[in-house]
Amino acid sequence: MFLAAAMVISMCACGGEKQEAEPTETPVGGSSNETSNANIKEDAYVLRLGVATGGQHPHNVWMEAFEKELEAATEGQIDVQLYPAGQLGNLAELVQGLRDGTVDSAMVPTTYFGTAYMGATVVDLPYLFEDSEQLYRILTQNDTLYTKGYEENGFIPVSYLRLFDRQVLSKKKITSIDDFSSMKLWSLPSAVIQKEVGELGATVSNIDMGELAPSLQNGTVDGTLTDISLFLSQSLYTSAPYMLEGLNDSMISLYAISPVWWNQIPEDLQGTIKETAQKVAEEVGYPYIDTMKETALDVMTEKGLEVVEADAVLEEELKSRLQSITDWYLESYPEYQPVYDELAALIEADK
Repeated sequence: MFLAAAMVISMCACGGEKQEAEPTETPVGGSSNETSNANIKEDAYVLRLGVATGGQHPHNVWMEAFEKELEAATEGQIDVQLYPAGQLGNLAELVQGLRDGTVDSAMVPTTYFGTAYMGATVVDLPYLFEDSEQLYRILTQNDTLYTKGYEENGFIPVSYLRLFDRQVLSKKKITSIDDFSSMKLWSLPSAVIQKEVGELGATVSNIDMGELAPSLQNGTVDGTLTDISLFLSQSLYTSAPYMLEGLNDSMISLYAISPVWWNQIPEDLQGTIKETAQKVAEEVGYPYIDTMKETALDVMTEKGLEVVEADAVLEEELKSRLQSITDWYLESYPEYQPVYDELAALIEADK
């Protein structure tokens, strides 16, 4: 139902080169950045929305639907203008732009907010959540200290978007913990995730994301710890044909708005923005993730990807190696102990 070939995403949720912040002539979905609604008012508030991804990535599918829904819900009082594929900056630049007001709004994986709000990386802890679905459910159904922390650190948290779990894609088949020894893995720029790579016995590669595909091809990198959107979009599975499933590493994105933009609009419009963003995440983004995952796996396995399920021994080895990361995190950042404790209690109640 959603294009098998079009599942080849032009950019993953982990990067995007900065370009000039000019409206694209043909944005994703074929809508115009200037307006997707003929009834936009002349004095409408212009809301620029940036993502680092392109094509049919969940961020892009969500923002296209959000543009139409919000303009209709506000009867043209807000003009949403879309800037996909890093036009407003890469992920790190989008986070900085939200804080200083040069970016109105953006959809960004929560791990990238760690440079400004280290508490954002609490949800990166391995084996904390059952999966990304549980993480999404807990954050959307509860008013958490975790979410409040974004506002305290210069962001207006609007809505979450469920993503995929992180997996290991590698050049060699991993069947035991010893297989990680001497491997060089690329990962997201999170202190927690990079700590995880080290605890597995591998070495973190700090190459630019754009160099990942050729580095896998020439053997200077042995694999990556991220999600299937990157595996597919850069055809990484052609050089690293083994995907290990067994890590309980959850991922989620946050749609945030700059306080500079947010504070200029009336409270009724603020409420409409939050309601609409969450509605689109539930009705469009959430089901699309499942469809995309199934289609992506079909495409990759048909072209040679082997999905490796961790057996009971390997699962126990993984948990044993990674359980120390939570202690390390709370010792290093004790100010986030209350955030962790609250999430742990909500997880227990969710069982």
